[in-house]
Amino acid sequence: MANTTATQFCGFDQFIATVDGAVAQGSPDKITKALRAGLCRLIRCPDVKLPDCVYETCEDHYARRELYHSPNHGYTVVAMTWGPGQGTLIHDHCGMWCV
Repeated sequence: MANTTATQFCGFDQFIATVDGAVAQGSPDKITKALRAGLCRLIRCPDVKLPDCVYETCEDHYARRELYHSPNHGYTVVAMTWGPGQGTLIHDHCGMWCV
């Protein structure tokens, strides 16, 4: 995969293939259902291990790390990590959606 912003990790290719497959479903409802099913499957897969950086917190705010940006589909995978006692209020993403 030719992507300079990718954060490689164990199971990276399987993870991206799962997200690409979901995004290819077309409609938001189908994409969301496919992402949910695929991510739930990957969570249980011992061959996929997210990079250690996604478990690192910041003292005064959540941590946000870009893991991948798809040049073919235009989506971005961002890992967000909150430390103990941290949180966010309900908010809008200005037309963007998250899973």
